[in-house]
Amino acid sequence: MVGRTHYIVAVSLLLGVMMVSSLHCSRNAPQQSQEQAKSAEQTQPKGILSTFARAKAKAQQTACLSNLKQIALALLMFDNDQGQLPEDDEWEQALMPYLGDLHKELLHCPSQPAETGYVFSSELAGKALKDMEHRDEVLLVWDAPLPDSPTQGPHQGEFNVAYADGHAATVTEVPSP
Repeated sequence: MVGRTHYIVAVSLLLGVMMVSSLHCSRNAPQQSQEQAKSAEQTQPKGILSTFARAKAKAQQTACLSNLKQIALALLMFDNDQGQLPEDDEWEQALMPYLGDLHKELLHCPSQPAETGYVFSSELAGKALKDMEHRDEVLLVWDAPLPDSPTQGPHQGEFNVAYADGHAATVTEVPSP
């Protein structure tokens, strides 16, 4: 949580410095024509805003990837304690003791609407991880697709996923267990 906050603050500060610097340079440019100055003023805000939007989207994607990593580790701890993964309809509730006070924040992708969470692999519900081969290829949990486009991920079309060995990654195709 602290690392994520520092990242967002750093990006915000960097963008603020870039904006002030670019405005300062355009005001102090020697003898600019009025047309050049007007053109620069019209294009700069759009460029700065799109840069800020891209930085915000990347920060949200990074926060989502961190959430999935923590959820995967919580699922591994649950499996270690219980001898199997939780059932499909109760997986979020089962992880609350492992995720602590941050469970509500961690079970939600910051790029998605508030009611949209992550998808747990129903095929793995109630199964023991120790019996699985190639756990580095077995999907545990992933981003839900965008509500209006089931083939589009919430991160510039990409999906974040977490695997049964505990690692998390970004993929371009719709995850399927």
